[in-house]
Amino acid sequence: MIHPVPKPVKGEKKKKAKPKKSPERELIETIDDIDSIICLIVNDFKCILCGGTANQTHHYFHKASHGAVRFDPDNHCPMDFGCHNFIVHTKGDTEDLRDNLIKRISQPVFDNLKARSKQRADRSISYLKEELDTKLARLDIVVRRYPERLVMLSDAAKKRLDKYFDIKFKKCDPIDLAAQCHGFNGWK
Repeated sequence: MIHPVPKPVKGEKKKKAKPKKSPERELIETIDDIDSIICLIVNDFKCILCGGTANQTHHYFHKASHGAVRFDPDNHCPMDFGCHNFIVHTKGDTEDLRDNLIKRISQPVFDNLKARSKQRADRSISYLKEELDTKLARLDIVVRRYPERLVMLSDAAKKRLDKYFDIKFKKCDPIDLAAQCHGFNGWK
């Protein structure tokens, strides 16, 4: 008589420790996150390709291979999930994206961006800290200028914003929401 082979007993799996990120990587990810939020708010959450509701930011000049313009606002394109993942990344169709980006920033600015994209990127801690301070100041200005657009942020983006400012996202009027922004001095 053949006996079935017993199934192995499943023991507790040890959770693999995530490798610790370098200080440079932490700063870069924080700046990218702030840039994405700024891009969406400034462009009123409109996809640069279809005009739908944007929820992602695309770097026209890829952030890994063109690091010198990684943090440049002119390199950021607000996009919805479908356009970003299907049209740009799956199909690789960037002609309309380029044309719409040029309409938004102008041909001379695009040419300058393209030329700067070929330069070597500075990734020193001092540069990244300075860039982070600049982005936080810009985020503060954007939040004050477009308080009504804050309600369009996803819950995840609101949680991330909470790290950068002491904004408490509750169900309230957008003006009250923006009033909770760090350093708020009142609306003029």
